Amino acid sequence: GDSDDDSDEDDAPIYNPKGVPLGWDGKPIPYWLFKLHGLNHFYSCEICGNESYRGRHNFEKHFQDSKHVYGMRCLGIPNTRH
Repeated sequence: GDSDDDSDEDDAPIYNPKGVPLGWDGKPIPYWLFKLHGLNHFYSCEICGNESYRGRHNFEKHFQDSKHVYGMRCLGIPNTRH
């Protein structure tokens, strides 16, 4: 029979000592890109139960998520930028 020897390479652990997030290809993104996007910083949101967001962009983007909008509504705070 035909053995599936090609998959052994995919099962090997990925070398990622700095814990960089994986890109679309399943490999760690370049470290310079990781730093450029500020993904080495975590921001937590008290409204969302102290949920942590990696990078400023993801943190800013989560303000439109239903979980955050619902939390703001429950507190009686308008969900606006200012």
